[in-house]
This record gives sequence, structure tokens and C-alpha cells, in this order.
Amino acid sequence: MECLGLDDLGGQPKRSSVTIALAVAVKSRTFVTNLWIARRLQMGDPSRVSRYCAEAGSREDLQKISKRRRKAGSKTPTAPS
Repeated sequence: MECLGLDDLGGQPKRSSVTIALAVAVKSRTFVTNLWIARRLQMGDPSRVSRYCAEAGSREDLQKISKRRRKAGSKTPTAPS
């Protein structure tokens, strides 16, 4: 997967698989608002964030990204308890 910075997101379409995958990850792991996500990821109107995230499960391109992200996450070493 390519590595993008926040500055690179402005060049991505609002419905790009990369942008939506990031939005899904942020929504599932934090308590930030749709407004915050829409502004930071340059996704347009905040009301669309929930819709894009809900549609993510039915998009093949996003399922592939999610699968790769989970696989990469499982290889990340954890801190000892």
C-alpha cells in the first residue's frame, strides 16, 4: 500500500478507496466527529462520511485494503505486559 500524508489527500477524490479506508479506520478506533474526519481527510460534507463508511463493506477495493491492513497489523509486535 502506498504511503500518503495528509497533504496528499487533497489530490485524492473524496470517494477514493484510500480516503474511505482511512475514514473507516478512524471511525472504528476513535470518538472523533464526522466533521473532524471530513475536514482532516478532505472528504467534503460531514454527512457523507457515515455514508461512505457504510458503503465500504460492499466495495471490493476497500475490502482488499482492509484485509491488507489487518494482516499488517497482526505482524506488529506488541509491548510486553
